[in-house]
Amino acid sequence: MAERGAIGAGELEGLLEGLRSLSGEVTTAAVLSGTGDLRAATVQAGVDRERYGAMLAALAGLARRTAREGGEGAFAQARIGVEDGYVLLVGLSGGGTLAATTGPEARVGLVLYDMRNVRGELERVLGSDEPAAGKGTRMRKVFGGLLLLGAAAGAGYAVRNYLRDPASEVGGEVRITLEGGAEIEPDPGIAREFTDIARRVLEISG
Repeated sequence: MAERGAIGAGELEGLLEGLRSLSGEVTTAAVLSGTGDLRAATVQAGVDRERYGAMLAALAGLARRTAREGGEGAFAQARIGVEDGYVLLVGLSGGGTLAATTGPEARVGLVLYDMRNVRGELERVLGSDEPAAGKGTRMRKVFGGLLLLGAAAGAGYAVRNYLRDPASEVGGEVRITLEGGAEIEPDPGIAREFTDIARRVLEISG
C-alpha cells in the first residue's frame, strides 16, 4: 500500500512537471487532497514544503468558503494577483485543489486553461490511489488535515494581525469563478486576506 502511494505521488509530480513544461509560465505547481494534505509539488530544494502547503490550503479553504457564502455554486477556480505574480487555483473532484504560481507578466487565462486540461488526469490518479489506503492511512490523512487546518487558521490569525498594520495595502486582484461560470469578487476584507496569503505563498516558493 505504501508502494502504491509512492507511485501515485510520483505520477502526480510527473503530471505537475508536465504542466510546467506545457505552460512555460508556471513557476511552481502543487496538488492538495480534499483534506488539505500536500500530495505533490514542484518546488525548488530548500523550500519549506509544510509552510507552502499550509498557505495553499488556507487559500483553497478561503476560496471555497467565499464560493459557499456567495450561495451560487461550488468553487471552480480562483486567480489571486499581487505585485510579484499570481497564485492560481483549480478545484478537483473530492475537494482537492490544483495550485500554481506564476510571475507577474504571465498570461493567466492560458495558464488556467492548461490547468483545467490536466485536471482530469490528476483526478484519475487521486481517485485510483485512494482505495489503496487502509483505515490507518485514512485516519492519518484526517489528522493531517486537521493539523493543516490548524496551520491555516494560524496563518489567518497572522494575516489578520498583519492587516492591523496601517502600512499594509490590499492591492492586487482576486477573482473567484464558480462551477456554473458565474464570477464573484469577495468584499475588501476577504480580498485582503487572499492577497496577503498569496504574497506569502510567492515569498515562500521563491
